[in-house]
Amino acid sequence: MNYDELKRFTVEITDIIKKEQKFIFGIFCIAFLLQGIYYGYDLNKNRNTISFETITPKSSLYYENNNSKNEFQFKKSESVYTTHKLFPFNPNTISKEDLIAIGFSEKVANIYLNYRNKGGQFRSKNDVKKIYGLSDNLFHQIEPYIQIDANQNNIKKPNAENRYTFKSKEPINIDINKAQAAEFEKLYGIGKGYANRIVNLRTKLGAFLNIEQLNDKYTALPDTVFNKIVSNLIISNGKIKKINLNIATETDIRTHPYITKWQADDILKNRPIYGENDLLELYTFKKETYRKGMPYFEY
Repeated sequence: MNYDELKRFTVEITDIIKKEQKFIFGIFCIAFLLQGIYYGYDLNKNRNTISFETITPKSSLYYENNNSKNEFQFKKSESVYTTHKLFPFNPNTISKEDLIAIGFSEKVANIYLNYRNKGGQFRSKNDVKKIYGLSDNLFHQIEPYIQIDANQNNIKKPNAENRYTFKSKEPINIDINKAQAAEFEKLYGIGKGYANRIVNLRTKLGAFLNIEQLNDKYTALPDTVFNKIVSNLIISNGKIKKINLNIATETDIRTHPYITKWQADDILKNRPIYGENDLLELYTFKKETYRKGMPYFEY
């Protein structure tokens, strides 16, 4: 094959390759065009069939008040809503279904019912606010609808003929690090449920370090009851149970009364922790209110 023939052959091959490239490129363009038409049709179809009132977002960023009804729409985006209807309810008798209907998540509703099933009672609206997991926003919305039946309260109104039970209890001093449940029940406003919660918390901690530990969400004592009995409470030294944050199991950390879920995640993610200074560097321990458990930790 001479030079002229080789040159002609090369040009013909190049022309064929260019034609094939154009053909293949054209096929891809048609395919993309058809795909775009399909997605456009599918999106338009979904817009016409989805009812946004039936979609419940996993989290609510803020809410809008519907002035025409007792309804609050919790809004995550411009097009996704869930509507909760508010109505008067007795916190001591409301069902799980009604709790969810007024805005409780299933998890918080279970915590609420578990507290009530163990003997807890709601004597005031602020007692409802102490339920773990109940957001301030939701509480402010349901607060006007909370109705407490005075006849269901253990604290009865005194009159000339009927003195309520707690007044008849003899004043008694209780050592919170030594008393058993039956002794706590001798105090004003303390029934079996509250007494058992106090003893169970002390068992998990080993001992209380101060009297104010009885007045938090772990015992759920109403402020009115705590303020009434605080003068009858004394505290002796006891041996606390310290948990080593570096070698404790995940279960031990997550079930500790003074470690929240988010603090447990933070601890497990950042172990080893060499001391209090390291612990205070964690985001979930920045605020003073979340450091209650620190005397019970070791490293």
